[in-house]
Amino acid sequence: DLTIQQHVNMIYLDAPVGAGFSFTKNQSGYPRLLPNVTKDIKEFLKQFLVLFPEFRNRDFYTAGDSYGARYSVALAQDMLSHPSDLPLYFQGVIGGVGFLGPIFEIADSSEFLLQTSMLNQEGYNTFKQQFITMRYLASTGNTTLVGGALKMLFDTIFTSTPKTHFQNLTLYNDQASPLYTERPLDMIFCVLYANSSLFKTAIHAGVNSSIQYANPELLQAFIFDWALDITQIVEYVLNKTRVLFYTGQIDALFPSNNLQGYFEKLNWTYKEEYVNADRHLWRPYAQSYNGAGYMKSMHNFTSMVMLGMSHFAGYDKPVETYYLMREFIERNISFSLQTE
Repeated sequence: DLTIQQHVNMIYLDAPVGAGFSFTKNQSGYPRLLPNVTKDIKEFLKQFLVLFPEFRNRDFYTAGDSYGARYSVALAQDMLSHPSDLPLYFQGVIGGVGFLGPIFEIADSSEFLLQTSMLNQEGYNTFKQQFITMRYLASTGNTTLVGGALKMLFDTIFTSTPKTHFQNLTLYNDQASPLYTERPLDMIFCVLYANSSLFKTAIHAGVNSSIQYANPELLQAFIFDWALDITQIVEYVLNKTRVLFYTGQIDALFPSNNLQGYFEKLNWTYKEEYVNADRHLWRPYAQSYNGAGYMKSMHNFTSMVMLGMSHFAGYDKPVETYYLMREFIERNISFSLQTE
């Protein structure tokens, strides 16, 4: 079986507090904005390195998918800005199908949903107008109106009860891929297994704990982070370290074209060279018959469109993601700033 753990030591972290098996008994324990999450992760790493000193002074990468891409980039910025805080050598950041750009831009999937026939023309007009209104409200900077834009966002995308505009207009009950209308059964069974006593005992999570997928208390506390634009953080990281961002060709939540367009707008040292660089078809290994993605690389930054990948990145393309991460870690792509 292929696993990146054959080549590196992995820390899987349930973050922020209130997600996964991470919990708090006090409302004040929930983060309000991204810097709170970064602070908590750094504190975890400090305590981890006290308990396991053999991992000190090693190369270190941050990685995360979807919302987790924000945490990986924010932690990267913090560690690069304060290198003496942790006895680790920061080497790079990985973000998959990431919530990196402004939410009211990258989550506007109206064009993608129309082109994949998930929306008809009438539905497209309705869905598109929702995002036009959201962007207007958010642009005012008024806290109340920004809050209204966020409420519209959660009424428009994702799935919930009562149903969102996405559900009513597309008749889908899962917003990840045009290829399935419902959450895949094996993913549901995976969550059920993770909640089993056998699994929780094996990972020392506590038999009485319960995995949190969409903790309402966390969502309420963390709501305004959705409106926080982290572009300056992303640009800082691009200027300081090696970066790999990959997007999903059939991601119905954060369409690849939205994210790739965002990458081209980023202001960093090699922006012009990156924008003008050619993309090429990437094959994960020498004997690969088909290409697995469109790669665009310049100096320390590589972006990849993973073919056939939805918002469930590792679920859809585990083998290809494995090889992509290995190439990055082994420095076959995204060469360091110092050597270019």
